Amino acid sequence: SAEQLLLRHNEDLLVDDTGAQDTTLIAYNTLLKAWKHNLVQSDRIFQEMRKRNLANTLSYTSYLSTLAHSIGKKGNGNKKGEQKALAQKAQSLLDDMTASSLAKPNTWTYNSVLHCWSNCNVARAEQLLKEMEKSPDCPPTTSSYTTVMNGWARAGGDRDNDLE
Repeated sequence: SAEQLLLRHNEDLLVDDTGAQDTTLIAYNTLLKAWKHNLVQSDRIFQEMRKRNLANTLSYTSYLSTLAHSIGKKGNGNKKGEQKALAQKAQSLLDDMTASSLAKPNTWTYNSVLHCWSNCNVARAEQLLKEMEKSPDCPPTTSSYTTVMNGWARAGGDRDNDLE
């Protein structure tokens, strides 16, 4: 598999003057994309990237997309408490990115976190959307608005009837 290939040559891909860091980053980001439907594998890869200081905006956004996909899956046994814990994890990663100089969030990053919150706490998703509206760097897109609207539709459209 691609992951076995990466792990077998991991030592050859250590950061050096020859651009190996770029090669390693591309390989790890490719693995994140390959595991986007498997939260356990994606989490393992992402944590390794963070440990090696390789995670960039694409890495974070790919992983956040995996969290959003996991929360949004129908019939996967996710309880609301588990969904909320994953949404909080996504929010924490977004907060880490906002404070970082290495991996700045973009609109796609925010949209992944919006998707997480819209499946378990739509009021929080709407709060994040308002933050985006104030941001010159990450303005909301049509997808941002429809994600929150779909969350309210799932909650019955009633502001007092959240999904928690």
